[in-house]
Amino acid sequence: MKPSVYSDWSKIFDDIETWEIGHVDEEVLLNMEQGTIEWTDGVSQRLTLRLIDTVNKRLQKLNLFYNKRLSMSYSTFDLSNLLVIFRKELIFIKRLDSLLIWPDEIKAELVRDLVNYANKAQKTLEDSAKHDLSGELKRIVLNYRLDNI
Repeated sequence: MKPSVYSDWSKIFDDIETWEIGHVDEEVLLNMEQGTIEWTDGVSQRLTLRLIDTVNKRLQKLNLFYNKRLSMSYSTFDLSNLLVIFRKELIFIKRLDSLLIWPDEIKAELVRDLVNYANKAQKTLEDSAKHDLSGELKRIVLNYRLDNI
């Protein structure tokens, strides 16, 4: 179902907030990318706030997921897989932020904020990798970059 009114969009955002990290429903995303809405004052503000809230909740969930899994990562495979999942989630959020229904200035600001988030996360990982004398952590962090969204 392609969303066309606020209640359709709100239902989709409700669903997205409950998705587990790593879960992406392509059909829902394609419907969103083809969705429409009449961009009036009240609707535009509520929908924009709803998107921002949904993105913030996804990022909080992602941080919790990452920190929990990082403490249980015992191999280079585990860490590589974790970074791939992290990056996929950032790509998913970027798709939300880039939907055609958003005015250009809103899209630009949302995507810029997400790119800044990804850049900071990547820098943090690279700084942490400097302490690994084997160089293996640095190799993984550079091969599975979070800022490559």
